[in-house]
Amino acid sequence: MEKDNTGRMPTTAILRAATRYSLEAYNDEIAGALKIENKLASSTAFFLHDEELGMDVLVHRGTESARDWLFNLSAIPVRVCKRWVHGGFAAAHMAIWRKCKQHLDPGKKLLITGHSLGGGMAELSALKLATKENGFGNINLVTFGKPNTMLKRKTRYKMDHLAGHLSVISGSDIVTRIPRFLFCPDANQQSLYLGNDGNDYVDCERDFMLADWQAGDAISDHDMKLYAERMKPHT
Repeated sequence: MEKDNTGRMPTTAILRAATRYSLEAYNDEIAGALKIENKLASSTAFFLHDEELGMDVLVHRGTESARDWLFNLSAIPVRVCKRWVHGGFAAAHMAIWRKCKQHLDPGKKLLITGHSLGGGMAELSALKLATKENGFGNINLVTFGKPNTMLKRKTRYKMDHLAGHLSVISGSDIVTRIPRFLFCPDANQQSLYLGNDGNDYVDCERDFMLADWQAGDAISDHDMKLYAERMKPHT
């Protein structure tokens, strides 16, 4: 994979930060970060400014409990920013969004990231911010093991106002393939596929990923610790 920013691919520094914070989001705290949570909805995010990166960071915590998966399975579509999205992810996101948005400054560069359900929520945060009306013109979105968020339709949705948009998929991670029939990812995202053959591929074909599938790894490949290990050559 290229180490420099080419087109919509985030830089190495951004990938390093996204990997770190998506992993640390499973801790009770992240050093220097404001914790934003709704315990009833089991939704948690952290907001901080990364001096080395020169960017604000919003990281959504991923799936931790059975309650989270109830949200995951609530797949009735709802309308968000003129688009139909996964209702369960939207509900989990709305539980903390107002508090998150209070800390965001359209004049600053912003990294939005997350793993698993947190990746789906990160995508919804980017969807709500990356519009001409909101004025957030420099957003990088990096997700790990993100499920499908957007409702399928003949013309796929595109988020056109992102500086970089990358979805990282680990081998046979089953979560990146669900919900399978009604939902799909944003059409403008780039993908980094961490193959079961030990090689990594940018924007590889879906048929290749299906052929590379190993059923025995479907659950273990979703672990954020595994993602962090596989991302080391890119960070």
